[in-house]
Amino acid sequence: MADWVRQGRVAWIFEENFVPDDLMGADNLTVEDPEILKGLAMKDYESGFAEKVQPGDFFVGKSNYGYARVHAGVNITMKALGIGGIIADSFTLGYPAGAANNAYPLVLTCPGISQKVSRWDLLEVDFKSGVVKNLTTEEIIQGIPTPEDMVRMIEVGGLEADVRRNLEAQKASKST
Repeated sequence: MADWVRQGRVAWIFEENFVPDDLMGADNLTVEDPEILKGLAMKDYESGFAEKVQPGDFFVGKSNYGYARVHAGVNITMKALGIGGIIADSFTLGYPAGAANNAYPLVLTCPGISQKVSRWDLLEVDFKSGVVKNLTTEEIIQGIPTPEDMVRMIEVGGLEADVRRNLEAQKASKST
């Protein structure tokens, strides 16, 4: 079961058309060791980034976050950093579904978010209802609630777990 309401700081605000592979650098796409990836995290943006991030912090993106193919190391890097989720003005087609398939990271489409937060603002985000509370400025921003089918998939642990659960339910209904 996902923890839908999370608190954390805005660790970074990405520009439009952000390519998630850039989190660890395009030359490290085959690396899958969490500690190595944590050390490489954001190396092209800010030295020592991993030491500044706290568990639960958020990434914020402008429009079209998730551009290009996302490699396995991206989620490993975000987990190693303890990223609590991604909030963006908009995502590329398929990015939110891919995140739900893996049950990580939680993502929220929230048009205008990139203009309403600053780096290190403290946020409380309800990924299910779409409500973002900027605890630093006391502003409340309404994002787009997570669709029920994605909620269900995330709560069971992703696509593979959802398919397994559905197959077991079918098997059980046939044997009764």
